[in-house]
Amino acid sequence: MVKLVSAKCPSCGASLKLSKDDEQTKCEYCHQNIIVDEAIACYKLKISGTISIEGIETNSDLIDSANELVEMKEFLKAKRKFLEFSEKCPNNYQGWLGLLICRTRNFTIKDNNIMFENDINKYYEHFLKVAPDDVKSEYVEVIENYLHPSANIKQVVKNTVEKNKKSSFKIAPKYKPYIAPIIFFICGLSLLTNSIFVGGLIWFIAGLILIPQIYEKCNLTKKKAIIISVILGIIGFIAFAIESPYGFVGQWNTADKNYTIEFKEDNSFIIKNNNEEINGTYSHENKDNVYYITITSENEEYNNKIYKYDSNEISSKELCLFENNNCSIYFEKNIEE
Repeated sequence: MVKLVSAKCPSCGASLKLSKDDEQTKCEYCHQNIIVDEAIACYKLKISGTISIEGIETNSDLIDSANELVEMKEFLKAKRKFLEFSEKCPNNYQGWLGLLICRTRNFTIKDNNIMFENDINKYYEHFLKVAPDDVKSEYVEVIENYLHPSANIKQVVKNTVEKNKKSSFKIAPKYKPYIAPIIFFICGLSLLTNSIFVGGLIWFIAGLILIPQIYEKCNLTKKKAIIISVILGIIGFIAFAIESPYGFVGQWNTADKNYTIEFKEDNSFIIKNNNEEINGTYSHENKDNVYYITITSENEEYNNKIYKYDSNEISSKELCLFENNNCSIYFEKNIEE
């Protein structure tokens, strides 16, 4: 059988019965975590250091009688006891919650005077500071509904209850060195998915160099790794600009090189087919990174011909003459340009 000893909560002063076998427990009145030995010592200090006078309420008696008065709807009398309790135990949410209930008649009346609003805001602020999360989740929606009846209650409650968690969120020190590499990797991946291969590859390398295990193996300091990665990032951006915006810009040849088409950045083109040379302009339409390039020429044979360029294939970007919904002639990029 567990033997219980008398103790007092160091936070609110409530009388407790605790097991000496436990190291820590939670006060059933203020819900604060307490150390059992300290609570027992607090009780012994109160017994040996103070004189008990009949008629003077302890903190636990005070909060109990205040709650009884609330149940009897004696809000003015209860408010005086909650005020006294809050002065003695400012870190106990029960006092501030009780004051809110008494001032609003259990959240049923409102008063537009400044003093009333100041009191409500003050009590609510203290309540949010000291109340445990489980208590907040129970009462905050009621209070917010009273304060902001026309607001989106669910959103307000979510923001209020989780505010402390979000504001206290911090990235663990062991993960901080990987933030920059991840950014580089994401940027590199986004470039690769748009078929801008060179820029994406350089950004991936820049991210790798920033990983501590890698730059240490390369005998680099963190400062040097950052400088190299920044330089590579700039080079990757330049490579992105060179390849962008259209991968089909440049010269394309058939396998036998008898048919050549060159798309220029100024939206003009030149076709050399055997001994024939055709000039004109082009426009294009992009559907899921597949470009349909329509040429305009005074030569009726070539006017309104469509060339299809698929930029989704990173390793083998292809251009073809697109006729009757099929590719009839395939072209390869001229790597000598």
